[in-house]
Amino acid sequence: MRASKTGVSRRFAVSALFCMLACMQACVLLSCSRGQTDEKRAELAADTAPALFGEPVRLRNDYATAFSADSYRNGCWLLSAGGIRYLVVPASADAQVRQACADGVIPKDIVIIRQPLTAVYVAASASVALWNAAGALDQVCFTSTRKQDWYVPAALQAIEAGQLRYIGKYNAPDYEALLRAGCSLAVESKMVFHAPQVKEKLESIGIPVFIDCSSAEQNPLGRMEWIRVYGILSGHMQQADDFFERQLHELEPVLGKADGPLPKVAFFYINPNGMAVVRRHDDYLSNMIAMAGGAYAFGDLRQAEKKVSASVTISMEQFYAAASDADYFIYNASIDHPLGSVADLVAKNSLFAGCRAVRNGQVWTTNKYLYQAADCLGLLIRDIHTMLDGGESEMVFLEHVE
Repeated sequence: MRASKTGVSRRFAVSALFCMLACMQACVLLSCSRGQTDEKRAELAADTAPALFGEPVRLRNDYATAFSADSYRNGCWLLSAGGIRYLVVPASADAQVRQACADGVIPKDIVIIRQPLTAVYVAASASVALWNAAGALDQVCFTSTRKQDWYVPAALQAIEAGQLRYIGKYNAPDYEALLRAGCSLAVESKMVFHAPQVKEKLESIGIPVFIDCSSAEQNPLGRMEWIRVYGILSGHMQQADDFFERQLHELEPVLGKADGPLPKVAFFYINPNGMAVVRRHDDYLSNMIAMAGGAYAFGDLRQAEKKVSASVTISMEQFYAAASDADYFIYNASIDHPLGSVADLVAKNSLFAGCRAVRNGQVWTTNKYLYQAADCLGLLIRDIHTMLDGGESEMVFLEHVE
């Protein structure tokens, strides 16, 4: 009897142990399941956080591919560019967004940019023209470009008036001065990736950083369309849209008007080593030539191109083989010095003397304003079209070289 009770007790103990283990396993599985569910919810929140402001409306880009923008009914905008997301917050939605951030609903990888913007620091000098065109240059107070290196008239006027101030090179700005002025946004070009400590420092002192990726646009009109980005950031969206539409309207008589064989155009400069520097076949400047009614002389250099750069450096022998029969030469003086005469070009290399464009007197040069004129790149298309058409309209970026 005792043995029987002992056996029952043992069987009961073993059974109880299995039950306990099963319960423990169930609890662990339930805990894991809840943990996974919580993670999924957090993941879902990260993807859909801005949806708590209502269904977004996607801004339709006409030409730009390097940014997207979604607007929300509370006035916020979600900008995406270069793999980074930015939530632009008007003052009216600031309390709501702060609460959402405190609740962990808005993912930490989203950069919060609060309006109104004050004492903006712009290291991406080409974008200053877009701030100006959007009617928001008064929000920009600091630059990494010295006065003698500016070619945008409005920027020069702002510097002379004391509104725009040089704050140091892009890789070594005066952080204390930015803090004292209450800088609320730093706009950097992709050059900041060569000095990542600058971005880290700005963010560590509470200044959000926006990176301009307009250089990724292959369509020149796409670069111009970045004015909408600065319209969103500055709160001047209507002015930005109006300006962009006017630019497109001015180009209507030019685009798609070429008939017959296309004249061949070479766009280049000569570097200090005597090598020719041309643009990639799919670069925005190469596309400008095509949009103006020309054929780019270096369209067949695809094998030699490096994807990391918009420029391609070739020997003068390669240049001569590709462009000796070009109908027009455009010398890129925004990088080098403008040509004073055709003799200046021939002095760089005697091979130029045998080129068709030189013999026919069709050598042109850009001015220094070109790379800072992001607001009116369309005018270069018009200038090139005028050059190809033999017109006599006044040009903005091109000058004939005698």
